[in-house]
Amino acid sequence: MFSIFLHFLHFFAILHIELPGNFTILTVICVVVILHAVEMTRSGNYPAPVSSTPEPPEDAIAMLVSMGFDRNLARQALIHSRNDINTATNVLLESQSH
Repeated sequence: MFSIFLHFLHFFAILHIELPGNFTILTVICVVVILHAVEMTRSGNYPAPVSSTPEPPEDAIAMLVSMGFDRNLARQALIHSRNDINTATNVLLESQSH
């Protein structure tokens, strides 16, 4: 995307084309970004969506439940801690102390 923007600015510089007075560089940047997004969508080369934290493993949930924590709270703590059982345990212990 940045290379497209540079090519666009280079084009204007080479041809000494001046932008009309009501166009700002921000307008040009917005147009370039929109055109790039349309191009990426049409070609199917858009990036994959950011993946969310996967569902916590059943054995991790079971371990926290065996420590006496509620199953749903254990699952939520694991999701919050990106499935790190030590961090999830700390989250659950801290929530009990409040």
